[in-house]
Amino acid sequence: MKTIIETNHLRKEFVLSYFPKRTILACDDINIKIKEGEVVGIVGESGSGKSTLALCMSKLIQIESGKIIFENKDISALNNKQMRPFRKNIQLIFQDPYSSLNPRMKVKDLIAEGIKIHKVLDDINKMDDYVLNVLEKVGLSSNDLNKFPKDFSGGQRQRIAIARALAVEPRFMICDEPVSALDMSIQAQIINLLKKLNNENNLSILFISHDLSVVNFLCDRVYVMQNGRIIESGKCIEIFNNPKELYTKELLSSSYLN
Repeated sequence: MKTIIETNHLRKEFVLSYFPKRTILACDDINIKIKEGEVVGIVGESGSGKSTLALCMSKLIQIESGKIIFENKDISALNNKQMRPFRKNIQLIFQDPYSSLNPRMKVKDLIAEGIKIHKVLDDINKMDDYVLNVLEKVGLSSNDLNKFPKDFSGGQRQRIAIARALAVEPRFMICDEPVSALDMSIQAQIINLLKKLNNENNLSILFISHDLSVVNFLCDRVYVMQNGRIIESGKCIEIFNNPKELYTKELLSSSYLN
């Protein structure tokens, strides 16, 4: 399998403006690699740098140094205009779907928006059928097309967010804690949906979570983050059955895996 995205010595810092002024190193020397069709997990406690890494890899924030290579192209220093051709292929699913969905837009318009921006369809007259097809892939129906985000449960809103990302036919999707705010039964539905999409579309996924049991079920490999650094990585079965780092052992001891 060919590599779809990788980071080389990625570094991201934030300067805190209040007194005393200081710099927080959110991501330090991050080297990760994700192959085509692979599901890779990143685990770590809150504040370990997982979400910052997601924003860096999706180019929603600029990095201080290092490289982000997407399909053999260095996108690290590209500005917003230069990134536009890559946007459709790198999609990000946020933890809170309600905050990422415009409450004033109907579902059909939320999904169609990206399709129009990235010119996914040659024939705009096929839009309605295309939107419905995407919606059905995530378990929703034609009855939902004219509803607003407020009309749905949290799990259904997350399905809409996933549908919106899938609609532009991405090659790579970043899921940042996509099920942490959902009930257990709804979590299982979303996780199974992501697994199905991965299998059917050969979609590469970076799955960020603090829930090791979910990562163990969904992912092929896992990276463990602590204080902005990758401290351990490997196949899930190897890391979770025989962790080398004390921090990883502590994460495992507090999870449902033990």
